[in-house]
Amino acid sequence: MSTIEETRSTSKIQDPPCLLTYRFSTNPEPLQISTGQTPTNGRINLSVSTNASVFCDKILIAIPIGSEATDLSEQTPSASVNTAKWSVSSIEIKTGKELGITDPEKAEASYASFAFETRDLADNHIDYNLVFGLSATIN
Repeated sequence: MSTIEETRSTSKIQDPPCLLTYRFSTNPEPLQISTGQTPTNGRINLSVSTNASVFCDKILIAIPIGSEATDLSEQTPSASVNTAKWSVSSIEIKTGKELGITDPEKAEASYASFAFETRDLADNHIDYNLVFGLSATIN
């Protein structure tokens, strides 16, 4: 292998570090799958925090939906947020490709895409407890 080829194969473009920290939890822990006779409801919580001074007015969350075992639910989950400073501004069904997913197995899958936005400019400074929730009947 030439030096140029070696450099190309080992060089990676890195994404910038995230400004926000995300932590997931579920209820129940762990999520339980549904059976034909017993549908099981579950909730995913996404806690957002930061150790720096960060301003953010919109967060997008996408969840795989459909009948496959890798999908969370066949239906679009219901969304919530723990503070009145944010609201759900849109819910759209998109393909993985539309979300920028390049993995061929996931690019054609369906995702429920949730946009959460601050209600007021003063709420853009994330210096408070912020938790998004998604509830659904689990596959």
